[in-house]
Amino acid sequence: MSPTPVPSPPVPLPSAPAPRTSRWLQRVGRATASLEDHALVTNAMKRSPAELWWDEVLAEPLAVLSRSLDEQADLSASGRRAARRLLIDLLVSDRPPIGSAVGAARVLIVTGAPGVELSDAQQACGSRGFAELEPMVAIDGAEPLATIDSARFAASWFTSAAFEYRWHVPDFAEWMLSTIGQQHIVDLLALWVATAEARTSAVDGAPSNLRHVTAGVGYAESLPAILGKMTGACALIVQPTDAAANRDRFLDQVIAERARHSLRSRSDVDARYVEWRLGTISSALEGAASGGDSDRIHRVSSESTADELGAAIDELTRTWN
Repeated sequence: MSPTPVPSPPVPLPSAPAPRTSRWLQRVGRATASLEDHALVTNAMKRSPAELWWDEVLAEPLAVLSRSLDEQADLSASGRRAARRLLIDLLVSDRPPIGSAVGAARVLIVTGAPGVELSDAQQACGSRGFAELEPMVAIDGAEPLATIDSARFAASWFTSAAFEYRWHVPDFAEWMLSTIGQQHIVDLLALWVATAEARTSAVDGAPSNLRHVTAGVGYAESLPAILGKMTGACALIVQPTDAAANRDRFLDQVIAERARHSLRSRSDVDARYVEWRLGTISSALEGAASGGDSDRIHRVSSESTADELGAAIDELTRTWN
């Protein structure tokens, strides 16, 4: 299995500017690229009438993310412009219609810590008749930094963990793990699955026993809540064979990506974030595996063979057939 590609490091940045210079650069950036949520919505409305895309469920995550970007990310002027452009694009992106929640939907969540390669497990699912929920894949998958601009489902609802990888947004990261944030993530996932179920079943010749697979490290810390909400879901957890190497690979990604958008490099802050995030994910996965839903979870190694992955999937989904 080939390792997850690590982005090439950016051109080294100069050391942090003097405080007066830094404050001046921040003022210039704020004046030229406002990240205030109402300003973002107003500009999005100029491109597309709000009634065509606005949903109240967007309000809280957008407000938390935009405030965290404005006050904590230490963005350069170009970084602020890039962030503003991305958020406005996501606001007017074509979000699929949301259907009614179906707790018994047959969905296999393929997940693991950031940096873990998930594609082999996804392919094994495909060989067993699963249909991918494409808008759920990639934005929080094995290469989150490379795919954030694709405006996939999680990003378009402002619940993507990839935002944390790209920017230093601690308030947003904590909101994602809060009770409200977790409920937001789980509800959207369940609703989107229901929509996909309805859309798929409407296709001529679609199987009556629908099976879907979705993947993403952005769901790892939400796994206990997801399994509690979606009684027909189960999970395949892909574990790295070398946790230290996987951590270093993830840290390299975060440092490289954040440095492209910030006034200064803060590798020490990035390292603390990575340790914290990997810790929260590990705790959540351990809790899920040892809890009441343990029979709906199977662990595999990132070096598992296709036969081993297939056997794990068959074991997990035996009650579906």
